[in-house]
Amino acid sequence: KSSDVGLMAKLTAADGSAAIKLPRSLPPPPPKKLTKWEQFALQRGIAPKSKRSRKQFDEATGEWKHLTGSLSNKANAGPESWPILEVKKNDDPYADPWEKLREEKKGRVEKNVEARMRNAERAGLLEKGSANRHAKNLKKMEKQREVQRENERKKGL
Repeated sequence: KSSDVGLMAKLTAADGSAAIKLPRSLPPPPPKKLTKWEQFALQRGIAPKSKRSRKQFDEATGEWKHLTGSLSNKANAGPESWPILEVKKNDDPYADPWEKLREEKKGRVEKNVEARMRNAERAGLLEKGSANRHAKNLKKMEKQREVQRENERKKGL
């Protein structure tokens, strides 16, 4: 038969039935035994609870957020969501503290990536020296970005 997908063939068994049984290399596994709780629940007629989602859609941000627990606090509430940040004595009062926090986190992430790559080098998963090359490339790119930002500041963009 021809269809919108392409040519299709209908396979039938020798006796004309539509089902074709394929041989198995191993016999099918035995059915699982019921646990004590499942047996008790069957006797009493207790239905199993349906799982409740641990995430909820937040229409304000348009993201899925964790309902409770540490993930709801850590994963969803970054420094951008903090309305007030303390300015220390030696800090510039006109500098953006949220930008400083983002830069610090970016540095921590880069350090973690370098450490992971060095560990992979030691384990023999990466070729020797690739972590150093990666780190040098990141530093070069960061310098280029900094020069570009400085030029944009001078131009007033």
